Amino acid sequence: IYESREEEINTSTQNIQITSLTQKDLELRNQEVNGFFGYAIAMVIKKYDNKLRRAQYIVDEKEMAKLGLICAYLRDMRILHKQALLNKDYMETCYSNIDKMNNHGGVSLVSPHYFDFAIFLVSSIRLEVTEEKILERKNKSYVMAVNIILEKKRALLRSKFDKCLREDMAKKYSSIEQQTRDAIFEDIIKKTVRSIFNCVMKTVIENKTGRYAEGSTKDSHRSSIRHKYANTQMKTDGKRADEAIKKRKIDDITK
Repeated sequence: IYESREEEINTSTQNIQITSLTQKDLELRNQEVNGFFGYAIAMVIKKYDNKLRRAQYIVDEKEMAKLGLICAYLRDMRILHKQALLNKDYMETCYSNIDKMNNHGGVSLVSPHYFDFAIFLVSSIRLEVTEEKILERKNKSYVMAVNIILEKKRALLRSKFDKCLREDMAKKYSSIEQQTRDAIFEDIIKKTVRSIFNCVMKTVIENKTGRYAEGSTKDSHRSSIRHKYANTQMKTDGKRADEAIKKRKIDDITK
């Protein structure tokens, strides 16, 4: 894991510690932070955008104003490619070369103000969501990971999360209810856990059931089923043939 757990959060990209990271580790860290946490933000924005569209459809002006402010609050947690290009520090310390090449403008990147929090969160989840723990916990893995993160680290995570909001932004979004802020916080945590869980789960599946897994063959699953069916059919046909021969012998004797 690429970051100290107890590091104080910083809101400037200039303060993000990279001295202890190799270029390869820095690339991986930035890819994971923008990939996992950026995805979580995008999904929560989509959720509240859909709510806003429904409010617009029924022309509920009060609800529209409330949801519009929430959507703006969420969008301040991310930046887009065109904004990243204007921030030299961000380009050097927070934006991986792979993402720079693949991003055509629509991918949600983590805002500089939330980047340290995102590093801390992704690192914490990475310790809890591993191949070994998934194999041990089986189908309870995701739920257990979410519960452990929210129970053991909720206070610390929430403290770091709230510190990301700049003073001017705090005033702007002060009318957002605490209950709504709590729901957004939990949504982001759960969706970040889910995105990391899916990534690790894919590796588990490939290692345990893929073509190159231990004990596997180059045959597809469907081919193996056909092979088993053919063997079963041959055995069945053989038994029927034996029974037919025995019956003929009995008929010959009785004649």
